[in-house]
Amino acid sequence: MANALLGGLWAIVVVAVVVGVVATVTHSGKKAGDDFTVPGEASIATSGKSVESLCAPTLYKESCEKTLSQATNGTENPKEVFHSVAKVALESVKTAVEQSKTIGEAKASDSMTESAREDCKKLLEDAVDDLRGMLEMAGGDIKVLISRSDDLETWLTGVMTFMDTCIDGFVDEKLKADMHTVLRNATELSSNALAITNSNCLIVTRRPMDNQQNSVTAHGRTDPNMKSGLVIQNCRLVPDQKLFPDRFKIPSYLGRPWKEFSRLVIMESTIADFIKPEGYMPWNGDFGIKTLYYAEYNNRGPGAGTSKRVTWPGFHVIGRKDAEQFTAGPFIDGGLWLKFTGTPHILGFKF
Repeated sequence: MANALLGGLWAIVVVAVVVGVVATVTHSGKKAGDDFTVPGEASIATSGKSVESLCAPTLYKESCEKTLSQATNGTENPKEVFHSVAKVALESVKTAVEQSKTIGEAKASDSMTESAREDCKKLLEDAVDDLRGMLEMAGGDIKVLISRSDDLETWLTGVMTFMDTCIDGFVDEKLKADMHTVLRNATELSSNALAITNSNCLIVTRRPMDNQQNSVTAHGRTDPNMKSGLVIQNCRLVPDQKLFPDRFKIPSYLGRPWKEFSRLVIMESTIADFIKPEGYMPWNGDFGIKTLYYAEYNNRGPGAGTSKRVTWPGFHVIGRKDAEQFTAGPFIDGGLWLKFTGTPHILGFKF
């Protein structure tokens, strides 16, 4: 039976977010998902998929999808999308500032309460200033946004810390609870913005045709001395909407050997529950399973367990020392050239 490498890659860069649809490998001569749209760089198939993908790493997906669906207004421009993310967070904090002014007002004569109210006022003003700074940055070049992603993460972390400190400043438990309620929406939306800013890549596996199976990767290496290989670091591997309902019925794997010395390393990534416990699929009998190199390090998520992984001689659960050689610095000499590309990157470990 003929084998086809199917799928494509679509991406949208929002600060440090790279949302990709990974190529899907199936056992068939037919092309699964021929009706799937593969847009160009920095665009997505639909605004709905854009918002869903952006909100995937957040803790508060419902509020994220609701607010961004309204705020982005269908735009696919990465700079405009980020502007919407920052604006939503800013408006929520500004609203919280107004609503918080009356909290503790009845106990203003109490020195501790009044001190807490004054602290909150200053902290929330600082949060607004930081978010305004993000909005100003969002008006600039997208490459500047990407290069300053660490600054953006620091600002958003600061915004959330300001709100937590504000709440903790109240001794009266009722006032503390009231302030927490007022700041809940602002906290959720700021958390969403931070998660969107901090996520490096999303690999979405599509639903294949009936009686087919998925392999996220299929690396080929014909000589053990070749330096090539696939390294997936700080990514999230998830099923798409069409695959999700049948994710336990349709076998999905992290990889299979396309050539004899196939090499794949997955590290510091989050693997969803759609991946089969064995992790990898054979390609043609025992082809390559003794000569390939598949390794996992410090992954998380329901699909990251390695206790039931394949027992092939070429599969390894490695430690930090062995994993380090596959980070961008040593593996592709990233320190020598990546900085000149303008591409956001880390040369070592993320965690």
